[in-house]
Amino acid sequence: MRFSSMAKTKPLKTIRDIVALWPSHADCAAAVLGDPDASHRPRDWAARGRLPVEVIGDFVTAAQAIDRRVTADLVLGILKEAA
Repeated sequence: MRFSSMAKTKPLKTIRDIVALWPSHADCAAAVLGDPDASHRPRDWAARGRLPVEVIGDFVTAAQAIDRRVTADLVLGILKEAA
């Protein structure tokens, strides 16, 4: 899986920005959910700017594996602002 170096230079201010770290929604779904066929879910998260509570931990862990700027505090802050 190849990740864009451009994505790593963009500020991470929204869930959409973090989802965009993956080359595709299928790659995000595979990393977070273990199911590349669930690509509609990351697409929905990005569109809504929110995450289901049950995936926050896995989302943070998977995103940290590709970009160290992603932290639980960052994601929770984004979600708090979106609420």
